[in-house]
Amino acid sequence: MIFKRPTLIGYAQSFIERLSPRANNAAKHILQSIYHRQVGGTSRSTDTMLDQLFNPAATVSEQGLSVEHILNDTLYEESAVLNYATRSLMTPTMKVLIEQILSCPYQGMTRRTYLTHKALKLVDLRLNALLQSPLNDSDMRCISQAAALLRTQLTTPPSLEALARQVGTNRLTLTQGFHKLYGTTPFSYLRDCRLNQARRLLMTSDLSITEIASAVGYASRSRFATAFRKKNGINPKTFQLQAWQNAR
Repeated sequence: MIFKRPTLIGYAQSFIERLSPRANNAAKHILQSIYHRQVGGTSRSTDTMLDQLFNPAATVSEQGLSVEHILNDTLYEESAVLNYATRSLMTPTMKVLIEQILSCPYQGMTRRTYLTHKALKLVDLRLNALLQSPLNDSDMRCISQAAALLRTQLTTPPSLEALARQVGTNRLTLTQGFHKLYGTTPFSYLRDCRLNQARRLLMTSDLSITEIASAVGYASRSRFATAFRKKNGINPKTFQLQAWQNAR
């Protein structure tokens, strides 16, 4: 099955947001490199890059790719952070898919459909490998539930102790589990979720900066602006204005 463009963009956004901060940063570097090669220029906005890369009208380089080109590319070094290179050896199924992609015999829309189908199969195999965790099934469920609770309670998050109780574990297991699964603490994860939601609101709503700060759990506009600037390298108001201009 081939995903429609809005579904694929939403899936990619959701996946990137759930990575650990270190892996999230590496994923964005990879995305920026792909964007530069296929579309040209640069962009700070993950949403903009995904939208352009999944746009059928986007300019894509037609130069041939080889296995040597892929392995010598700087993207391969970035991918090590995501554990693609170190998690496990490439499976026979993955090798077959890559060979099919590199030797695609079709042209035009048939080529696009064929490559999309094969690429999504390869992505699915790789993401399944990436999302494997050293946590046992019980701890994985607890940590995943805790992360989901934080994502849905941005303005009134529970304390660490209350969060642990809600998912049926203790504070130590919760903290260690977040480090193993996301590479950060529960409340650093919460902060990132708040700022990701703020980005969406800045791009899609007419709310003021103060209203957006409040909507994602910041009592102070200045503290929100400082946190947003530290994560995104730009003031929220400037980001909002640029998003509105790009939408016109």
